[in-house]
Amino acid sequence: MKIIILGGGQVGLNIANSLIKAGHDHDIAIIDSDASKLRELQLRLDIKTICYWASHPWALVAAEADNADLLIAVTSSDEVNFVACQVAYSLFDIPVKIARIRNREYFTYPELFSSDNLPVDIFISPEELITQQIQELIMYSGADQVCSFAKNLIKVLVIKVNIKCPLLNINIEQLQLKLKIAKIMAIYRTNKLLSNNEYEITLQNNDEIVLAVGTQNIEDIFEILNIKNRFIRNVIISGGSNIGVYLAKILEKKYHIKLIESDQKLATDIADNLSNTTILQGEITDKELLINENIDNTDIFCAVSSNDANNIMSSLLAKKLGAKKTITLVKDKIYLELITDNEIDIMLSPHQLTSNDILRYVREADIAKIYSLNKSEAIIIEFIIDKDIKNNHIINQKLSKIKFSKGIVFGAILRNNKVLIIDSDTIIMINDHLIVFASDNKKVIQLEKIFQTKKNILEKHSIVNV
Repeated sequence: MKIIILGGGQVGLNIANSLIKAGHDHDIAIIDSDASKLRELQLRLDIKTICYWASHPWALVAAEADNADLLIAVTSSDEVNFVACQVAYSLFDIPVKIARIRNREYFTYPELFSSDNLPVDIFISPEELITQQIQELIMYSGADQVCSFAKNLIKVLVIKVNIKCPLLNINIEQLQLKLKIAKIMAIYRTNKLLSNNEYEITLQNNDEIVLAVGTQNIEDIFEILNIKNRFIRNVIISGGSNIGVYLAKILEKKYHIKLIESDQKLATDIADNLSNTTILQGEITDKELLINENIDNTDIFCAVSSNDANNIMSSLLAKKLGAKKTITLVKDKIYLELITDNEIDIMLSPHQLTSNDILRYVREADIAKIYSLNKSEAIIIEFIIDKDIKNNHIINQKLSKIKFSKGIVFGAILRNNKVLIIDSDTIIMINDHLIVFASDNKKVIQLEKIFQTKKNILEKHSIVNV
């Protein structure tokens, strides 16, 4: 497949890197106006780069757009992404065009997105993805990561157990019997994956357990593990970015929200657009401001400004001053590797979420959702098993009879809107939504080959969004 990526930032790099690692014979070109970014990309990846304005016809000609199968527009400008898709459609007839759109105001005019107006086939909203993640982390505050699958009927939770857990020192086999309403997909100890095949391994204090569970059974899981799913009332959002404002608009219907923004004019504009949020004009790293706003009585502190350093510093300060839980938006990958769980509770990468959401369309299998586990190479995937699957011999087969590599664990299935926790007798059927843990990208490639579909990108897209 010939793929043109517009934008050589972190998202563009993530997408290109993942496509190359997937081992498919893709012909990839990246267009960006920043020569230094492209030089860095060429040092990391063996791909074609073009230094020019992403939406300019000449740049697409240089990228051989006449033969392209897919355009992925992920520049920092919504408007450039729009124009690039229009040029790709009008001049080069590129079959599939994906665009990242940050400003949610565009989505209030759905008539814009048509071949007669703005021919974007698939649009990705980072604000929507981040807000959904934070909402789930607030709703299930006992978990450190929440991944939603299968029409929100199945969740994969990452839960850190503590000394009060009654299941400590129980081996994996016995642990699974105790947690029969969920499937143990993995256990991590000090960020290292423990093998599910080594049944002598026992659950220890501070281990992180990865569980697939029906949404209706989450409270029962918290109770079994003796995890407090804290009642959330007070939330402080630091940063009046697009994400901060959209998050406040969603959360203010249910929680007591305060939003801190340093720019006075922007703070005033935000106040005019929110009906039930207290807007505070000040620096998000101002200790006195946080103390005056009862940070020690704050259940969740969300740092979502556009500045990574400010987000990290404000979260560290909030945690030190007594905030119960901190959620921090971090774009630069290096911070994700440097900061420990003891310093900041949860770090979210909008670039990673955006990349994953785009990559599910490019994969050879029919994939509804992809999540990366925090601070891990592991990936959780929702495969749709449809009648166009190439390896149709696996249909009606027991999963236990199909050969998979170590590091692949099947968690749950949605079948006819019913959640099934997978065991050794589970079979695969047409229209199943299959939730799978893969310990690294090599395992994802193997799964892709097994669940490969004959559908093209747009046919898969129409299924995913039913």
